[in-house]
Amino acid sequence: MRRNNYLSHFNFILSLCKRPIKLLIGIITYIWLFLRNRMTHYIVLSDALGDSICALTYLDEYKSQNGYEHITIVCTKGVKRICTFWNETFEDLVCIDRKVMRSLWEITRTLLGQYLYSFIHRDRITFAQHYCNMIQRNYWGNKYYSLNQFIKDLVFQIAPDSKMQYPEIPHINIKNLVEKYDIKKNKTVLLNPFANSIKCDVFELFGEITDILVRNGYSVFTLTSNEKDIPIRGTQPLQCNLVEAYWLAEYCGTIIALRSGFLDLMVFAKCKIVSVVDKNYGPKDFYQLEKWGVNQDCYTVEYGNNDQEVIKQIKDVMYLDVDKEQ
Repeated sequence: MRRNNYLSHFNFILSLCKRPIKLLIGIITYIWLFLRNRMTHYIVLSDALGDSICALTYLDEYKSQNGYEHITIVCTKGVKRICTFWNETFEDLVCIDRKVMRSLWEITRTLLGQYLYSFIHRDRITFAQHYCNMIQRNYWGNKYYSLNQFIKDLVFQIAPDSKMQYPEIPHINIKNLVEKYDIKKNKTVLLNPFANSIKCDVFELFGEITDILVRNGYSVFTLTSNEKDIPIRGTQPLQCNLVEAYWLAEYCGTIIALRSGFLDLMVFAKCKIVSVVDKNYGPKDFYQLEKWGVNQDCYTVEYGNNDQEVIKQIKDVMYLDVDKEQ
């Protein structure tokens, strides 16, 4: 019992020490960036794929409207892979460790950090992630507001009529994948049940949807990023990278997926997108793909306890016959 008390005291003291240590690392990183290049403007991206994609789509307007001649992207390894799709909008890129990045973000949560960011160094560094901007939560409950509006109006503070710059996805030949998996053009559905932002188990639901899709003549695949990902019942696993997934989406015609940053890139593809969100996930309206105004064939479906209601919504979107016999 006494040992447990010692451990609890130790963990409490450790938790008190963590934030000062993070702040120290963040301040060192902050100073290092400024000394590294005094002639650039830094854009610190989120570690989330979707938030970073949204920021990158307005980066060209931000750069132009503020007269910045040199932009340096600061990002983590996970986000670096998508930055190349907007290569023409920045001149340099710095990739840092996720823990170091989180320490850098921690500065913005202090009064000193807000002062540095808002006044002294506004022309030197921009934190383009929503959790470094405390006021965002006021907009999450507003069903008429969206992430791209937030980036444009409150993070970058650019003109309301600013245009999005679409990603330049390198074109690749997917013929080998099409032949390998015998993929039917415009008659194949790609499922993605994996997401970091939404925690709900849709495997059984997606299995039921797969049965209906197959009965209606569709081929169905589960997109996987590695061999450990388990495919949906009744589907084949299809392992591919983001670029391959983008061109496969256009070839196949439809993606049904949990709402995640993956869909923020797929929204630019010429395909139907059904985004499944947890009804208890607070800012679902804030992240609605339809509000991007990019793809008119996007649909948001709320996941709840009633699978049949979700199936009905997807049936309506896909024009499926739910009762079609096998």
